Amino acid sequence: MASRRFFVRDGTPLRQTYEPAIARKWFVENGFIGHTLTLKSTCLRHNAHLGYELDILKETLTDFGLKINTEIVDYEELTSPEKLNESDLIIAGVALADDILSSLINTFSSKLNFIYTTIPDEVRSHVDHVVERILISDSTDTAYKRLRELESFLLNDYHIIYLYERISNVTIEADERLKGIEVNRYNRLKYDRLWYAL
Repeated sequence: MASRRFFVRDGTPLRQTYEPAIARKWFVENGFIGHTLTLKSTCLRHNAHLGYELDILKETLTDFGLKINTEIVDYEELTSPEKLNESDLIIAGVALADDILSSLINTFSSKLNFIYTTIPDEVRSHVDHVVERILISDSTDTAYKRLRELESFLLNDYHIIYLYERISNVTIEADERLKGIEVNRYNRLKYDRLWYAL
């Protein structure tokens, strides 16, 4: 199955390495030392936000000599150009549906997604071109290969940075008479769908 091969980590590395000396030099050369940056984390619902990651990044960036303001905002706020312009860094999670290919194409190219709307125009043009090539691929394997190339491009130029990957599995043990067992995209049981067969 192509989607399983998609996550095999034997291709080009998708994780950036931690190079504090290079980062420190870059911040100095680009005049960031002493400036205040705004770091935002998204909040989906039920206080499901990335507060821990926000604190760790603030601490790390402060060690480099940057001043960091942090804020947790609703995900929808980041579709507003005004709110995006108030953000220097955004920490957010991406949930992938069963169709990983479609999910990632949407993640990288949706005009309602802040990843797509915040990348520079020339990068957005390249993303559009690669997504067109993905959509006309003659096989799923070719589409995944092209998607991997797009992902590597965005990672290599630091338009996106992956902090970690998490896979969630939900196991529900129930009497065989319990029917309608479904979970939502947050891996929470949809109680309104449950019923018992008598």
